[in-house]
Amino acid sequence: MTTDSQSPSHPTEAISFKALKLRAGLALQVQATDDGSRGQDAQFLAAVGQKCIMVGPFRTGEKIHLKVGVEYLIKGFNGQYDFSFNAKVVQNFEQPFAYALMEYPTTVNARLVRNAMRMKTSMPASATPAGQNQALDITVIDLSHSGAMVHSPTPLGGFGDVVNLALPFVFENEPINLMIPSIICHSYKREDGVGLNVGLAFKPNSRNDKLMLHLLAVSTSDT
Repeated sequence: MTTDSQSPSHPTEAISFKALKLRAGLALQVQATDDGSRGQDAQFLAAVGQKCIMVGPFRTGEKIHLKVGVEYLIKGFNGQYDFSFNAKVVQNFEQPFAYALMEYPTTVNARLVRNAMRMKTSMPASATPAGQNQALDITVIDLSHSGAMVHSPTPLGGFGDVVNLALPFVFENEPINLMIPSIICHSYKREDGVGLNVGLAFKPNSRNDKLMLHLLAVSTSDT
């Protein structure tokens, strides 16, 4: 049982980068600090001791467009903390795969955002990335009234993208197919190499949808 909820009650604090315990494949958003350009999706690959970090493109086969010597603002969510830090690009590589080597951040700005009870489950569901018509079959692996972790065979999008999540369940012997817009908070490759785990924050459109999410979370906790 874990917790999850984005809440403004937690202040931002400085913590060590190491304390984030970032997993390889975690989704990041990277934006240059000096030109106001739109951020690009990326992923955390690894930390090289406490000297550098490796950041790669979000999708395999793409390139990451970061300039050597330029400082970037990097944002992400590791499932517990909403975090950000600044780092300069040290060098770019294309072999054996595309990645940027960046300065190691001693500390990061982080805000604790997990508050609500999150229950482990294994619930078939489907997700439709924004702008697409084809729904993907996924599995909800933990759930609260405010968000969920899902297992997806392919990426659902980048950090901050909207996904329409379809959650089928039964309430008082009546089948319900709850459609909830959700924001991608983080994403990382599974250790078994099969697909990704994607963290979602629910953005319900109505009070009825909020009520249904509470009922779904309660029914999950009772199973």
